Amino acid sequence: CSGDGNGGGDTDAPEDTPEPTEMPTDEPTATESCSEGDLTIGMETHFTSGAWVTALVEGAQFYALELGHDFNLFTNGQDTQTQISNINQMINQGYDGIIVIPWNSEAVASVIEDARDEGIAVYTLDIDAPTDAISMNVSWNDTGAAESCGEQLVSRMQDQRPDVSNYEVLEVRAPPGQNISAARHD
Repeated sequence: CSGDGNGGGDTDAPEDTPEPTEMPTDEPTATESCSEGDLTIGMETHFTSGAWVTALVEGAQFYALELGHDFNLFTNGQDTQTQISNINQMINQGYDGIIVIPWNSEAVASVIEDARDEGIAVYTLDIDAPTDAISMNVSWNDTGAAESCGEQLVSRMQDQRPDVSNYEVLEVRAPPGQNISAARHD
């Protein structure tokens, strides 16, 4: 099943574009159960490991298949240009909806706007992008999470070293240039 953004039609991907990665499942694949009028949903993420991202991917796939829609997963290996290319591929193939976990949210903003201009709903998960073209963002409160982590860190340090009043802490952040790293630091 592929669509023109309105639930029908077929388009071919350019020969040099990567194939989507499908999550393993014991259930019938969306392609096997897809019929005229079903939606084609694409999800683009930087990786599929880690409990949080795995839960997002598996949840999106489960509900898409449960509703009888086609679901395709694209991964970019933490490469901004690959993510942009993957989203463009979904636009060119007429996907009905795109779910994105942005690797570099500022860099993908314009391609998200391109999708919206083609009538494709775009949802961001975990990391938002600076554009009003996003239908919805589902994320967590970075400030609240940072405050909670900081409080737990201080409490544990005080328990381990009650005789010390000042502590040195090493903050490990995402690779340079990732705006989510700066947002979570701030």
